Amino acid sequence: MNKKSILWILLDSIFVIVFNVIFFFIIGPDHNGTAWVSYAFIMLAYILLVFTPVMIHQSEFKAIFGFSLYSVGAFYFLVELIVGTVFILVSDVPFKVALLVHIILFAIYAVILISNIIANAKTAEVEVTRKQDLQYVKEASTRLRGIMDGISDKRLKKQVEKAYDIIYASPTGTNMQAKDTEYQILQMIRQTETAVSVQDNNQIADLSERIINLANERNRLIALNR
Repeated sequence: MNKKSILWILLDSIFVIVFNVIFFFIIGPDHNGTAWVSYAFIMLAYILLVFTPVMIHQSEFKAIFGFSLYSVGAFYFLVELIVGTVFILVSDVPFKVALLVHIILFAIYAVILISNIIANAKTAEVEVTRKQDLQYVKEASTRLRGIMDGISDKRLKKQVEKAYDIIYASPTGTNMQAKDTEYQILQMIRQTETAVSVQDNNQIADLSERIINLANERNRLIALNR
C-alpha cells in the first residue's frame, strides 16, 4: 500500500471516527432502536459515498461520470446525516417510522444511482461506436493525403485527390455491409502506397479508380440503410 492510499484511508476515516465519538461518548452509549437504525443508515450512506469510485464506468469520460455519481452519493449522505441525526436526538420517533423513512431514502438513492450508471454506460458505448465509425474516414483520408504528397504526376495526383475528397466528405456512420467495403478500400490504399514507393503509375491509376468506385459504393450502402 503506497503513501497516497494510506492518506486517502485516513481522510475517509475522519468522519467515521468523529461521528462514532459523538454517538457513543458525547450523546451516550444507551440508544433506542430508532437511534441504532439511524446510525446504521448514516454509516451505510457514508460507506457508499466512499466506494463511489468502484461504480464509475472506466472510460475517457471517467471524470464526468464520477462527478454525477459523487453528486448523487454526496446528496444521499447529506440527507441521511440530517434525517438520521434528527431521529437520534428526538428519541420519541417510533422505530417503524424511522426505518420506513430510511428505507425510502435508500430506495430513492438506489434508483437515481442505478439510472445514472446505466446512462453513463450507454454514453460510453455511444462514444466507442462513434470513434470506431470515425476510424475509417480518418485513417483512409490521412493515408491518401500521404500518397498525394508522394506523387509528382499531376494527372495521377488529381485522381488520388478525387478519392481523398470523396472519403474525407464521407458520412462517419457505418454498418456491417459498409464495413466490408471499408476494409477493401483500406487494403487498396495500402497497395497504392506500395505502388507509389516503386513509382508504378499504371498501378496507382488503376487502384485510385477502384478506390473511388468503392468509396462511392460504401457511401451508397450507408445511405440506403439510414
